[in-house]
Amino acid sequence: MTDAILTIIGTSVYIPFLVYLVRTKWDKATWSRQILLVLLTLQMTTILHIPSVMYCCAVLLLVALMAHLIIARPPFRRTPFLICAALYIAWFALSLSWSAMPGKGLRFLIDSGLPLLGFATIGSVLSISREEYERSMHVWWYAALIFVSVGIGTWLISCAQIHLWPWEWPLVGKVPVHDAYPYQWIFRFNGGLDGYTHPSYNLLPLFALLCLSLPFCKRNLLSKTLWWVIWSGGAGLSILSQSRMSILYAAILFFGYFIYMQPTLKRRIITAGCIALLGITAISLTASFWQIYGSDPYRDALMEKTMVSIQSHPVMGVGAGSMVSMNAEETIGSRPHNQWLADCVHGGVIAALLSLAMYIAVGIECIRKQRWEAGIWLIIFCILSLLEPPLYVGKGLYLFCLISCGLSLHCTSAVSREGCRD
Repeated sequence: MTDAILTIIGTSVYIPFLVYLVRTKWDKATWSRQILLVLLTLQMTTILHIPSVMYCCAVLLLVALMAHLIIARPPFRRTPFLICAALYIAWFALSLSWSAMPGKGLRFLIDSGLPLLGFATIGSVLSISREEYERSMHVWWYAALIFVSVGIGTWLISCAQIHLWPWEWPLVGKVPVHDAYPYQWIFRFNGGLDGYTHPSYNLLPLFALLCLSLPFCKRNLLSKTLWWVIWSGGAGLSILSQSRMSILYAAILFFGYFIYMQPTLKRRIITAGCIALLGITAISLTASFWQIYGSDPYRDALMEKTMVSIQSHPVMGVGAGSMVSMNAEETIGSRPHNQWLADCVHGGVIAALLSLAMYIAVGIECIRKQRWEAGIWLIIFCILSLLEPPLYVGKGLYLFCLISCGLSLHCTSAVSREGCRD
């Protein structure tokens, strides 16, 4: 019963979107474009919720995109991200010809290929104004604030339910608490104890939002207090759920905030250098703790088998959907905990290079448009990609698609000067 109530409460993250939808003024001349923008805003919200809603919204978004292309016939721009994504998916489609599990590979193309191409296409045909961008970000800010509030509230309710004082909550070791892991108790508002409770991917959109919000804080379009409230809530949930990667996200963003807020490039470089020196010193002094805290026998065993597979098929891989170095039981739900190694297994070094090209294309766009806040997000996402295969996981893939799409959008002069870059 508690899980059902908390799941219902978890849907409150959509309240800001509903307010945004009611306030939207529809124009008969541009309704197809408006629907596309509304659904993009909804997609940003769904990424904070359960994946099933996120997938349903993506289907609606794809239908709206096709309608917009037919009705409005907008100018089409070949963006670097679209080209790289198309080549990446095309290579995986070709790899089906030598895959031992082509059905599984085809499912990957549908689940991952269509979103990549769909969002890349949106970035190639859609334009956005400063006001529209700010309105969408407002929806995401308040949805994130609700997410943090519900998460902390769920933790307190869980403590009361299992008769555990908050200060007795385990913070290290990922030991079960009353037959469930800590993160299951905290994120049970996303479908119950057996719902979508993965801490790193639940918190990743929160920290991505905070990265993209930095220009708004600097120009006082977003309260710095609100920014720190969301950051503190995210950092607290990271510690309570014992998510090592989320703790890393929070730390990078903490220091990234102070670097970004410096008024000149020279001061940013000096601040970054001082922080890097302090970080290296702190890590060196606590190396033994982090080595123990970061140990994971399962990941180590999976990595060994991954390297065997790569060495046997280095150039072309084993084909989309196949992992010949492991038996059927071990492959279910298991992939190398590294984006480029996972690509190497399925599509060889060619797939890994095409995947890397997508990341580079996004990085070049950050530099070209001086979107330094998106650059901070990309650093976090690259670190995550060394520890996880985010493009093979729904929330990781959709977040990458959304931000890459946002960077590719054609911005009016008002946005490029005041809304999308520092």
